[in-house]
Amino acid sequence: MLVFVVVGLFIGFVSYSQDTLILQPGPLNGKDADIRDDYPYNPSPTSPDFIANAWTVGGIPFIQRSLIEFDLSALPANSILISATLSLYANIFTGHFQHHSSLSGSNRCYLKKITEPWSDLTVCWSNQPQTTNLHMVIIPESISPLQDYPDIDVTQLIQDILDDPSAGFGFLFQLETEELYRSMIFASSDNSDPDLYPKLTIVYEVEQSTQIVSQGCYIGNYSFQLADTAQVQSVIWSFGDPGSSANQSTLLNPSHTFDIAGTYVVTVTVTYHSGQIQEYQTTVIINEGPDLIEPSQLLLCENNPLSISIPGSYSNYIWSNGQSAPGITIDSPGMYSVTATASNGCVISDSVLITSPAPLFLSIGYDSMLCIGETLQVKPLITGQYDSLVWNDGWDNINRNIINTGEYTLKLFYSCGEVSDTINVDFGDCESEIWFPNCFTPNGDVANPYFLPKYKNITDYEMVVYNRWGQLIFTTHDLDNGWDGTYKGSECAVGVYFYMATFTLNRDLHPVRQMDKGSVTLLR
Repeated sequence: MLVFVVVGLFIGFVSYSQDTLILQPGPLNGKDADIRDDYPYNPSPTSPDFIANAWTVGGIPFIQRSLIEFDLSALPANSILISATLSLYANIFTGHFQHHSSLSGSNRCYLKKITEPWSDLTVCWSNQPQTTNLHMVIIPESISPLQDYPDIDVTQLIQDILDDPSAGFGFLFQLETEELYRSMIFASSDNSDPDLYPKLTIVYEVEQSTQIVSQGCYIGNYSFQLADTAQVQSVIWSFGDPGSSANQSTLLNPSHTFDIAGTYVVTVTVTYHSGQIQEYQTTVIINEGPDLIEPSQLLLCENNPLSISIPGSYSNYIWSNGQSAPGITIDSPGMYSVTATASNGCVISDSVLITSPAPLFLSIGYDSMLCIGETLQVKPLITGQYDSLVWNDGWDNINRNIINTGEYTLKLFYSCGEVSDTINVDFGDCESEIWFPNCFTPNGDVANPYFLPKYKNITDYEMVVYNRWGQLIFTTHDLDNGWDGTYKGSECAVGVYFYMATFTLNRDLHPVRQMDKGSVTLLR
């Protein structure tokens, strides 16, 4: 995605005092709860767990999520957010059978901003509030069952809440993949151990006096000026950006382009007509512009138009296809772009390449009937790319040999869903046949180079070959592995040899053990 912005308004300040606010409420003033889909109407405001879970109880599967909201009213109204970190501590006293678990796969989790008001006394699965994926925080997979997660960076989520309190009501905690036997279990504000309560640490600065005014939005060009230019003779500006070739200016109202997000200390040294020299500073926090189009909105699947919507509070939408609504519907791949005006007056642009994968085709063959003992080789015909596969009986390779009666279904999964194909295979009792030739010619041509039987539906086979003096010169258990007319690597003489074979065949739908013996003439 490409993000660029045009000018809005930002006020700089001469100096700041930095402070830290730590919020770690307990049962009396904490606001958190967990919700479960197997109890969709039951609130759980006093659970000791702050949990993201997919498990079973009594054999019944369920999914669990948690909500938390911190009271930010102690943060001064004129403060500038520097950082915000959330510390979560493993609940060693949980009543669940498990702690952190990746039993069936990664237990990676999300923290998402909640955009609707909610009450810990009434919230449940059926009335859980809406959330947004914008700036959601990923909590990585655990490496131990009781792992703590200190100092999770939630700066952007807290900034979003401060920017628009009407659409910011804490965080929703859930598994990235809500499949059974995955969990993260931390302590909630109702836990028995106060040291384990969730803790939010906010570092912020408070303005002291307004002396520098700057204009700009996110990464890009900012203009600066003094709030009071009376009696100013000259100025020297330093933008706190040593990587730039234009880090200084002597213009009264200069501009500077910040190419990288970060915190910059802008300094201006003012010489007044009186000869007095005064230095002023302001801290400018440059953020990357927000993404208007979320990464999940990149794929267009066949016969399924894609809807793209812009979350958050914006106005004046202009799409590259001429539409002016907050969202559009797309039915063909290509590059799409949009500009919108944020609540702070910044105009933000974003673009996205919509791709469409090739259709996926699968065929595993036709229904088949075979004799017991035979093997059906299955080599599926596939066009297109797939990500993973599963057979209904648990086989994990694409190709396979089938020896048992049954219904066989193969599913292929890809970015637009799945395709499947099914065959029915039946194995029945078949009559057997076996016939041994009376001569063979291992003379290097392709005609009769081996002494071996013609057969049908034969099992448990063994054949031995003797010369005229009763010496054993060949033995095999493989119907397709015949005698090549040699013994210990040397060619045997032309003449008559004797064989004896034992095997199992079907007679009247019953297995019968039988022996066959005779002679064979070796010719060259």
